[in-house]
Amino acid sequence: MSLYALLWNSYDPVTRRYMLSEERVELEGVLEGNLCRCTGYKPILDAAKSFVREDLGGVVFGGKKSKAQAELGWNYISGTKGSGTGSCGRPSGCCKYTPAAAAKPSADESSSDEMEISSKRNKATTEVDVLGGKYSFPQFNFKSYEPHTEIIYPPALRKYTKQPIPYGNEKKVWFRPTAIEQLTELKHVYPSAKIVAGSSEVQVEVKFKHEKYGVLVYVGDIEGLKGFSIDEEKGEVVIGGNTSLTVLEKVCLEGHKKLGRRGFVLEVIRKQLRYFAGRQVCSPAWLLDRADVAVDSEYCYACWKHCYRPAISDLNPVLIAFDTVLTAWPKTRGEFPLPMKEFFVAYQTMALSAGAIIKKLTIPLPAEVTREVIKSYKQAKRKDDDIAIVTARFRVVLDESSVVTDISLAYGGMDPKTVEAKNTMEALLGKKWFDNTVLEDAMAAMEKDFLLGFTVPGGMPTYRKTLAFSFLFRFWHEVTAELELETQVQQVDHEVIEEIHHGISYGSRGNDNPYEQRVVGKQIPHLPSLKQTTGEAEYIDDMPNIDGQLFGALILSKKAHAKLVKVNFTPALQVPDVIGFVDIKDLDDECNLWGRLRKASHSLRRILCTRMAAAQLVDVHYEELPPILTISEVIAAKSFFAHRKMLIRGQPTAEAFKDSDCVYCGVSRMDGQEYFYAETNAAAVIPRPDDEEMEVWSSTQNIMETQEFVSQVTGAPSSRIVTKVKMMGGGFGGKESRSVQLAYILAVAAKKVGRPIRCMLSCDEDMMTPSQRNPFQAHWKVGVSKEGMLKVLDAVGLPIGHADVSFGIIDPLDADVYNNAGYSQDLNGAVMDRALTHMDRCYWIPHVDLRGHICKTNTHSNTAFRGFGTPQGQYIAECILTAIADHLKMSVDELRLKNLYKEGQLTPFLQPLEDWHVPQIITQLKAESGYDARVQQVEEFNRTHKWKKRGISLIPTKFGLSFATTVHLNQAGALMHIYHDGSVLLAHDGTEMSQGLYTKMCQIAAQELNCPLDAIFTSETSNTVANTSPKKTCIS
Repeated sequence: MSLYALLWNSYDPVTRRYMLSEERVELEGVLEGNLCRCTGYKPILDAAKSFVREDLGGVVFGGKKSKAQAELGWNYISGTKGSGTGSCGRPSGCCKYTPAAAAKPSADESSSDEMEISSKRNKATTEVDVLGGKYSFPQFNFKSYEPHTEIIYPPALRKYTKQPIPYGNEKKVWFRPTAIEQLTELKHVYPSAKIVAGSSEVQVEVKFKHEKYGVLVYVGDIEGLKGFSIDEEKGEVVIGGNTSLTVLEKVCLEGHKKLGRRGFVLEVIRKQLRYFAGRQVCSPAWLLDRADVAVDSEYCYACWKHCYRPAISDLNPVLIAFDTVLTAWPKTRGEFPLPMKEFFVAYQTMALSAGAIIKKLTIPLPAEVTREVIKSYKQAKRKDDDIAIVTARFRVVLDESSVVTDISLAYGGMDPKTVEAKNTMEALLGKKWFDNTVLEDAMAAMEKDFLLGFTVPGGMPTYRKTLAFSFLFRFWHEVTAELELETQVQQVDHEVIEEIHHGISYGSRGNDNPYEQRVVGKQIPHLPSLKQTTGEAEYIDDMPNIDGQLFGALILSKKAHAKLVKVNFTPALQVPDVIGFVDIKDLDDECNLWGRLRKASHSLRRILCTRMAAAQLVDVHYEELPPILTISEVIAAKSFFAHRKMLIRGQPTAEAFKDSDCVYCGVSRMDGQEYFYAETNAAAVIPRPDDEEMEVWSSTQNIMETQEFVSQVTGAPSSRIVTKVKMMGGGFGGKESRSVQLAYILAVAAKKVGRPIRCMLSCDEDMMTPSQRNPFQAHWKVGVSKEGMLKVLDAVGLPIGHADVSFGIIDPLDADVYNNAGYSQDLNGAVMDRALTHMDRCYWIPHVDLRGHICKTNTHSNTAFRGFGTPQGQYIAECILTAIADHLKMSVDELRLKNLYKEGQLTPFLQPLEDWHVPQIITQLKAESGYDARVQQVEEFNRTHKWKKRGISLIPTKFGLSFATTVHLNQAGALMHIYHDGSVLLAHDGTEMSQGLYTKMCQIAAQELNCPLDAIFTSETSNTVANTSPKKTCIS
């Protein structure tokens, strides 16, 4: 839909040309908000750019090349004719670039002047070798695309006159006013009414913060609150309070073009909106409805609404810096002006009554001839589509002598509300610009403006103060450059003021496939891909409701470590449609391991209902206990699980260190990571009371364990538990073991009430309960020769925060590598085992002594996560090599090459390395990529640039496949039925999580049976194939 909107908006009906370019596809945010997990964004961008390259027949607008593009010599479309071959445009060559394809007429040379979306329009079918050379894949014939034939907006809707609408019940009322007077009347009668525009933030408040609003007022159809006008005579810009952010961005662009330098405030607003959020957020979002419900966005800190919570905002500092005046309108008083500088009083407090609305904003324009400079800055973790850490909007006016006559330095993110740096402004007012002494005085004054302690909400106090200072430093140089204030003595540092822009992405891939067979190895789309892209694929939550079905809602602990004193279900049970609950009394004694609450979000009980909100009414009383949360606290309290892994090879490290020329010690830390699935953990249980059977549908990677645990908690034999898995919307390890608990809790509930039950966790619940990647901490000690050859590695216990780096001999210390397991052991022992076996990375270390400890904390129980300990172990290895290279003053690339394994050498766990091609691969990659030359270019760039730096790396990796520590799990099974009509039903124990397993299995079956690929069908995975192993991406 985003791509279609881009095509629609790119067509100019006057010139009958498409103003479409790769820049517009990739750099203007039209595809932002479309998340991709596994395959990456390149295929998406390639598909979008194909419309630029050929499908529009060359009638396109090439756009301008950026400076970076021109320097790199990238090739772009500039109005040239398309090839008409339907190629993908890969730089390395497309499979459709053949002599036969080149001989075909292009779109412009065709007898038809129609432009068609698909370049495959000439064939209804395509014969390929996949199915023996005679089977044809059907191809879609798309209709010619003629913009003037698009479906028009229905005339009846154009004539429709919007009327005010109220509806609701005794609990909730929804109003849709169509006039400002109606809105003010509603706010007068219902001062606490929730104003709704795009509703994304309202939904966050309702779903995750559990806010309850009895009265909601939708303001999107009040035309009197919309609009944008420029009055050059009065010198002001007026923006309606309910103007769409997308519309505002567009009109600001047009207004700036019209006004030139005088309208630079509009360019500042446009720039902030461009990087504020994606099109999917900005299109339904509005500037404000009331200042306390300003921009309705997806973010916790957004334009208006959140500029006071805390007020970091994107637009609010702009409006303060430009002396913006709000027009407030309470019914009791009528319209009155309210300067933005007086609007924010304190944290979540504004100078506006509850019953007032904001009708419009008025922004003054500077005089036509003025020495005024306006700039805005925003720093976030990402440049696009992210909330700000610190924002700033600066405005300064200089006289002819370059003396400051007026100045405003407004900041967001440095205080609970948007503030001006008063001391800094006072230090600059009346002083001459671009005098270094004045700049030093201003920086000293800013120290007094922002006194951020280490406990400040939001954290990062030092970084935020650094940003505040750096914004002012950059503004200092930008004003100087714009007003040409340079002298022979003082020069502008142009590197400081140059904007860093994202360039057009590019890449290539080879289509050669030397191992391709008749079916296996063929490059074909995933079999369920069309269903997934059209939304027809069915996941657990898409399954139709069953008559009598209930929904389960988790009741989660709010304390990290506590005793459960009392749970009162009465308030929840009084809610209509609440059927009951399950707790420890519903478990058999041998399955009941209930004790203390070991973590926040521990699942206490489950409410059975048809209304999920009832779970919030359960009253839980705790007796809090001291929690253990971090690895440092674990070490102090000696809180470990009984799993101690040791990996020793070579002579004792105390002796080995004596033979080392240099010995280094250090501490490496790696934090955890959260899962973010397209489909959270979900399950549905259908009881069959007649024979004690249960049908369990679960989004899980572990069929067998789900079956076994449901069998244990219900008391039914495993043979009566049928577990099924549809396609998962992401797995990555988090659904290997932790998904099982959701299924067996539902099974206990289904057995108790005898009715089907389902549950799909919210994103918050999914991040709190199924767990995350393990945080790791390693205390290491390594010995090397003067030439950089690794001699000995010991993971040593050092006092927290201590890192000793010295030459000579160091007394050996205790060996320790820690991972934070959380409140249960889960798979954390295996994660530690795998981390230790990958701490050598690709490097030969003769003497190794590694010891791992599993930390028990009052946090969520961590589990399998993509990589399963390997990223942590390899990260520690690279930290060690980087530290050695720094202290030996040698290139880390050279150090890596010196220490690479050789064919036949043993790993620390005594596996001989056979078919060892990593050295050859490195040599080949360096030659083909020109790596050494590029390293020299990077070094030269960094030498000549003070503020901007570049980097490049080439890091070797080895990764152990299969279940290395539980060898018996390396097994699989399949069951195949061949029917009279020649069709084949293939059942196997693999689970599909968008990695393409079903497709691969069907290809193998078609290859072996010598039958067409479409004759093979795989339904959902189930325990039809018994006693299966959990499935991971590398061994599925």
